[in-house]
Amino acid sequence: MRLNTFQRIVYLVLLILLVSKFLSDKRYEYLFERSFIGLPYILLYLIPFVILVIQVLKNLYFGWLAFLIMYLFVSVFLIVDIVKDFGLSYRYQTITDYLISSIIIVGIGLSILFFIKIKPANK
Repeated sequence: MRLNTFQRIVYLVLLILLVSKFLSDKRYEYLFERSFIGLPYILLYLIPFVILVIQVLKNLYFGWLAFLIMYLFVSVFLIVDIVKDFGLSYRYQTITDYLISSIIIVGIGLSILFFIKIKPANK
């Protein structure tokens, strides 16, 4: 399988996951309310949707870079939230909580490396 085909399959799977998450949410009345970063929730679905559609159809370097920046942005927020949660309630955390959080953080790091590895050849 060529690298370009593999990249498009990865983006298609992510697109399917995003659409299924959107459809399973069923809280459409909240789509135009502001999220914790100040953007309406509809944009939090629409921006990755557009980027992933572009990547499935064309697989451009610009789309890959936009996806990577977006993924890094979300990852930083998630990691900060995990660390902040431990700082606020460190007395109530178990070793399992630490283990799960560590696995999530390592998984985020490995997925970032994966997305860097599948950079398209064309610029």
